[in-house]
Amino acid sequence: MSDEKKVVNPFDESNFLTGGGIWDGKTVTITGAKTVDELISDGQGNPVMDFKDPSKQSHFRGLVLTGIADDAENERREQYSAGSLIPTDDGEGFRLPPGPDGRVSDKPVRFHESSGMAEFSRRLGASGFDVSKLLVDGKLKVSALTGARFVMRGQPKKDKEGKQKVSKKGYDEFRFFPEKFVGYREGLVAPAPVSNVLRDKAISTVVTVLGENGGTLGRAEMVRKISAALAKDADANKVIALISRDEFHKDVPWTRDGTSYRLS
Repeated sequence: MSDEKKVVNPFDESNFLTGGGIWDGKTVTITGAKTVDELISDGQGNPVMDFKDPSKQSHFRGLVLTGIADDAENERREQYSAGSLIPTDDGEGFRLPPGPDGRVSDKPVRFHESSGMAEFSRRLGASGFDVSKLLVDGKLKVSALTGARFVMRGQPKKDKEGKQKVSKKGYDEFRFFPEKFVGYREGLVAPAPVSNVLRDKAISTVVTVLGENGGTLGRAEMVRKISAALAKDADANKVIALISRDEFHKDVPWTRDGTSYRLS
């Protein structure tokens, strides 16, 4: 491609950037979804104390998504607060907090309209994603988001005074929400028993792809290379689903370090 084709006029309004970069306007594949209860620390690892009770460390309770944008190499995470709701032990949903007497109400779980989960849910439904997939046999199942692909849109984070939040490095901070559902890798939704034939095919494909690319690939590039290698194979999505599972990477001729793969 010539340099001339790469140049755009930055003074032309149609070329202005919008939102917060990173995931803004990009298609993102959700690689993981779970509900968590995590202690909050600052960038230096110091505990952030609860403003209501300074003797206790603050908690984040809500949904954590991990995903990879099509043009990115690294996985990143986005989180959406569920307020006072408590994540279930299986990481698939939420339950109500116990009352003063220690009992848990049998009322249904609902998101408060001002919570991050409510905003996420509104955007998720408007994106065209079938939210009925997240309720299976009467139980929440957020892992059904795994494998879904969304065009994401950035929304400025605001402080209590309604002003734009700025990071310590001086950058405006954004949250990212689904804007358009563009596809679903069904094989990534629910882990299922794996046949020896499928496992052998997946191992052979990974070894071949790594061998053709210097023995090392990042996670996002691995997915793209395998998708290309198995473009006409009916098992393509199943193989991609398999390499996303931690247990697949045991007793194989490569090592996985963070988001990269290397032939042993």
